[in-house]
Amino acid sequence: MISQMHSQLIAGQDVLIVDDDAAIRQLIADVLQLYNARTHQAGDGVQGYQMALELRPLFILSDLAMPDMDGWDMVDALKQNPVTRNIPVIAMTGNNERGNYERALIAGFDHYVTKPFSPSMFINDLMRIVARMNDAATAIG
Repeated sequence: MISQMHSQLIAGQDVLIVDDDAAIRQLIADVLQLYNARTHQAGDGVQGYQMALELRPLFILSDLAMPDMDGWDMVDALKQNPVTRNIPVIAMTGNNERGNYERALIAGFDHYVTKPFSPSMFINDLMRIVARMNDAATAIG
């Protein structure tokens, strides 16, 4: 169950969803909008990178395998740019192979979730991740 405090962490905040599957993007957007997040969608890493520069969202949810620019290249570009390097990026993938979580963290992703997921499980996991990111940011600053 999502606590009121956790759900307020994303209320009114911009969240960017980057995935080449429009149905997945919309499902995630619908779930996040239940918690009053302002969602934005990009269909590939090129568009996601540009939108991140403009929006500077609270965090980015990104698929790993996409055309044009995949999630791996997008997170690399984001982390190299001083404007976007501190935006947390959460990897989403249907590939649950051993070692992918560690590979994603080494590549610059801040967290990792696997697809498919149920909306309730996804939002619970996401809120825990956002709460940890918020706690870390509070401790630093």
